[in-house]
Amino acid sequence: MIMKRLLATSLAVLAVSLVAVSPAAAQRRIVEDTSSVRVASRTTKKITRGPSRVATAQTATNGVLVVLTDPPGASVTIDGALAGKSDDAGEFQKELRAGKAYVVKVSAGAEYTPVSETIHLAARKTEIFRAPLANVNAGKFGLLKIGPMLEGAKIYVDDSKTPWTNVTEDREEGLMLVDGLLPGKRKVRVDHPDYVIVEKTLPAVRGGEEYYWVFKPEYATVPMKVTTDPGTSVYVDGDFQGDSTENGILEVKDVRIGSHEVKLVKDGYVEYKETRVFDFGKPVEVLHTLVPLPTSAEFSDDFDVNLSKWVQPAGWKLATGRLAIGNCVTLGSAKGITYRDFVMAFHLKLEDGRGAAWAVRAKDANNYYLFYLSGPKGLFPNRFSTYIVKDGAFDPTNPVQSVPVITNLTVGGQYQIEIRGAKDVIEHTITPTETGRPEPLGVFQDPNKTFLYGGIGFRSVGPEQFSIDELYVQPVK
Repeated sequence: MIMKRLLATSLAVLAVSLVAVSPAAAQRRIVEDTSSVRVASRTTKKITRGPSRVATAQTATNGVLVVLTDPPGASVTIDGALAGKSDDAGEFQKELRAGKAYVVKVSAGAEYTPVSETIHLAARKTEIFRAPLANVNAGKFGLLKIGPMLEGAKIYVDDSKTPWTNVTEDREEGLMLVDGLLPGKRKVRVDHPDYVIVEKTLPAVRGGEEYYWVFKPEYATVPMKVTTDPGTSVYVDGDFQGDSTENGILEVKDVRIGSHEVKLVKDGYVEYKETRVFDFGKPVEVLHTLVPLPTSAEFSDDFDVNLSKWVQPAGWKLATGRLAIGNCVTLGSAKGITYRDFVMAFHLKLEDGRGAAWAVRAKDANNYYLFYLSGPKGLFPNRFSTYIVKDGAFDPTNPVQSVPVITNLTVGGQYQIEIRGAKDVIEHTITPTETGRPEPLGVFQDPNKTFLYGGIGFRSVGPEQFSIDELYVQPVK
């Protein structure tokens, strides 16, 4: 019972998944286990478990024979004819005619003493033959029972470079059985790619004795510290590990040993990758300052020739030297331009008095800041509203900010719009052509800093009809 409690505690920490590691890295994760080893005289194991499944006889005149063997893979002979072998769990089943006796023999090679028994089968009954085989060399060699059982582990004895071949598994007890140990001092190593390699020295192995060694597996992991820009997402082999804090640091406690790709990602910056080797016992530190994505040069368009500079959706057209936009609910954007801090200006005409909308810091066609100037016939008459569009979605009736417009907006009214973006603040000014007097239109500050770089574009919120001309954008350094 003590053994089983120790195994239960050890097994609770296991979660097996194979990870390839280099031999050099593996050698740097060996630890010596100092726990005690229990010693007992070797005995043939008694099979106390029942069969994992029992077949039902298909006819009223048949019965079922179940043979449980130790070791697994033993040969089962019935009345002198080979009937098959037990499976990996040491189990063999066969349906036979009832009402007679069968001589059943179990053998497992020269190392084990075969056993036989006469089994009487009754109709629709199951007879179980438990057949633990005694090892003929039990008195010559020592047997080491190691727990917990680790799927995929290799056992090495006395610094051998090749795994020990005489290893079996006792799945019922959750043990790895290392047989054939010669008397004397023996060193045994358990090597599993997911865990620290554990070694145990047995100072005086004696023939005819068995030894119980139970240890707690420790994942072979390495801590990593990343120092970079604040808010940077860190990935290891494509798996997200977290975002760096305000001081630009992220600590990851448990990266598996081996070679891994570390990737740093932040909006507005060039993605960074590097491959690092994680050796057991050697913490890894990644230090990298991200490089901002390049800013575009000045961009302008007077819309006198064509729209080749733009990704143009339905609802765009050239009309008398202006860009006319009507009922266009997808974003049309300038090709290949990106700005952080910028200034922008364009001439606007409210063709039907409903209003106009434009985007800045457009990361792509579905993510951007959208500004809606609602005319006297618009959704919010004579108001200036701001939206944050994410994945193409926003609610026109629920702006993140909406302010009244001082300027008198009219049907067919013409205005000069000027925009200045600096970090997380975007400021608008409107100048009516009629008065030539600049007036503040609104200042928006995004505390979440959702978009710190991107392009520009135009669209409508609803069925608005408007036109623009004499557009220019330039970076501010």
